[in-house]
Amino acid sequence: MKLKLTLIALLVIGLPVSVFGDKTRKAKAHLEKVEQSIEADSSVTVSVCVSGSVTVRGWNNNQVLARAADAKRIELQRNDGAAQRGPARKIDVVVVDGEESGDGCDAFSDVELSVPRGASVHVQTRDGDISIADVAEAYAVSQNGNIDIQNASRSAEVCSVSGSVVLKDSVGRANLTSVGGSIQAANVRPASPSDSLEAVTVSGDIDLIHVEHSQLNARTVNGNVNLTGPLSRGGRYEFKTMSGDVTLAMPDDASFQINAKVSQSGEIITDFPLQLTPEPAQAPKATKAPTPVAAVATPLAPAPPEAAQPGPPPDAPLTPSPTPAQVIRVIPKVKVVTVDHSFYKLRKFTASHGTGDAVIYVASFSGTLHLKRSE
Repeated sequence: MKLKLTLIALLVIGLPVSVFGDKTRKAKAHLEKVEQSIEADSSVTVSVCVSGSVTVRGWNNNQVLARAADAKRIELQRNDGAAQRGPARKIDVVVVDGEESGDGCDAFSDVELSVPRGASVHVQTRDGDISIADVAEAYAVSQNGNIDIQNASRSAEVCSVSGSVVLKDSVGRANLTSVGGSIQAANVRPASPSDSLEAVTVSGDIDLIHVEHSQLNARTVNGNVNLTGPLSRGGRYEFKTMSGDVTLAMPDDASFQINAKVSQSGEIITDFPLQLTPEPAQAPKATKAPTPVAAVATPLAPAPPEAAQPGPPPDAPLTPSPTPAQVIRVIPKVKVVTVDHSFYKLRKFTASHGTGDAVIYVASFSGTLHLKRSE
């Protein structure tokens, strides 16, 4: 919730950083690189907000070291109570680049931070990239820049207004958002069964590579969604794109049930032999056949044995009835079709492969769904 509020604030502020950033940096070329350090708790919370790039690295020291390029000074302000005794538990990084800044985010300076590996890091930048590695929790917002998170051991919550988002080799809950860029998550796993991964972008592709979360949600308005790797047993996956393809590359032994919706012009291509179950046909609304008089009148005599066998209704089709399982086998690597034309127009189906251990929901309103065997 805090991250969403921060994003809204950045959008509302909308300072013309990109227009004046270069001129400001040139005017401050005479400033030197400054640094400051402070003893910190192993799980310290560190916050920084600037108009520049920020690089954060975890190390084995219980100390926070901050460096800033082209700045007048840098300060590590404790914010962990009135006493402020012992190692710091909460630190605000303040950069001053020649003029006293009002809210602490106006300094045009690139910042480097070294923090304990168990730290929780909160980074905001108006015009610059963010790179965070080897920390417990990473919270990052960039108005105009890319965000790269690696080796987060507990959680990652990331948003870029105009840039790409990358999360690699991390553990725990993840919430990845981009307005105008792509999202990639690779080699990510949950710390607990309740941990989920959510990836949302307005205009960009989403690539999920070996993501082990059993709860995964990926949505894009204008872009493709790609998943590569095995599925979690009992997992729940949701993939949605308004304009793009959905490609799920899974191993041969993948076991899943898929519920999909695609546009009438889109294709459904599968490398897996699926058991496809169409929706049950609706009962016809035509006038029913008249009820036999014998069914409502008092019976006059027992019917002969052959007459007691029920026969087909007067309007029953002459074609054989379907198999009890209501299953259609799909030949691999072909477009999924069905003889039920009303079903085909709806472009939605439920199918399964194996025992259906994972459940997949897919919606693509202008694209192709491809169930692909991974190499």
